[in-house]
Amino acid sequence: MHWADAANSRPLSGYAFGVHGRELLEQHRRAFCANDMVAVWSAHSPVNDWADFVERSVRALAGWIEEQA
Repeated sequence: MHWADAANSRPLSGYAFGVHGRELLEQHRRAFCANDMVAVWSAHSPVNDWADFVERSVRALAGWIEEQA
């Protein structure tokens, strides 16, 4: 949530959002790998649009969290 609030306070370009988003995913990789519904990335599965990938991954994780509540 902190990351999303910071991104909202200073809008980022699509490229910058992708870079920061990729860093977020890397820092919290275990959370995103916790279930098979969240896309997992690797060097063997290139991502063409990181901004889109990050958004889909975060939404999938949020949905999974809500389902577990």
